[in-house]
Amino acid sequence: MANYDGWEVIGEPLGEGGQGIVYKARSPMRVRQLEQKAARTDNLLRQVVGLGRSPVTEIATNLFDIARPDPLDQLGALKQFKIPNDDREEVDKAVARLDSEIRALLNVITQRY
Repeated sequence: MANYDGWEVIGEPLGEGGQGIVYKARSPMRVRQLEQKAARTDNLLRQVVGLGRSPVTEIATNLFDIARPDPLDQLGALKQFKIPNDDREEVDKAVARLDSEIRALLNVITQRY
């Protein structure tokens, strides 16, 4: 899966427009959590032969955590901007749209806090 500064893209794009493509994305914290659970489960599966029930319980718990839906606080939307590099006029338009979007986001943030 594609990874952007720790954010992992999940599935197909949610939408696409002139500015870019929007994806559902998993937070870096959730990506690390899943990687740790998968590694730990792999280690436990290698040890399970001849051991008691304790590793089996942890394996089941890890598999459940890996398979469960991602919590909403660990999801986000990731927008991959399209900025052409072959037409100066189109580049200027794309940068202006990006600037406008950043200003709108900053306005929302400053109104909230």
